[in-house]
Amino acid sequence: MSIRFNEGTAAYNLMYHLMHVAEFPYDSLNLIGNSDWLKRVVRRMVNKSYLSIVGKSENKSIRLRKKGVEKGKELFGQEVYDYYMEVSEGRRFRGEEARIWRNHRDAEVVSFLLNNNVKMLPSQKPILKLQGDNSYKLPTKEMWYYTSKEIKQVDSNGLLKVAFTRIKGVLFSPSGIYCVYNTNK
Repeated sequence: MSIRFNEGTAAYNLMYHLMHVAEFPYDSLNLIGNSDWLKRVVRRMVNKSYLSIVGKSENKSIRLRKKGVEKGKELFGQEVYDYYMEVSEGRRFRGEEARIWRNHRDAEVVSFLLNNNVKMLPSQKPILKLQGDNSYKLPTKEMWYYTSKEIKQVDSNGLLKVAFTRIKGVLFSPSGIYCVYNTNK
């Protein structure tokens, strides 16, 4: 049976989420849609070499294989591909339990944000920079998300103090600026 990657299909939505994260927790498929249906789609995509499933129990992850990354690039374009390559560190996956846990929590946050049309790609949001005078401009209609990694890159002097915190990123919305955390359930 072939897999349909038309916009709006389960395979398309799953691929879209996977192109924004390094790996996705198998037990959190419900954040993308109907988890029973998505598990069947995942199995079909594994059989067709688009995905792989690694790990056990709470560390069970869904990852894109080379064929899946190529399909993602075809579906979503160069910018999404570049973003994926950055967040997945060039498709290098480290097996440490703490790293997997962090990747899973990041993926859950990203899934929530994507489901709410939050802008995450560099071209979709303003360049983040330190202002020093507490002046900032809130978005008028959209929401922007900057990861903790993006924040750290802007703040080379460590003034924002986000290292060693549980912050996942910062959400800019018309109603304010919010630190985003994942409390693990």
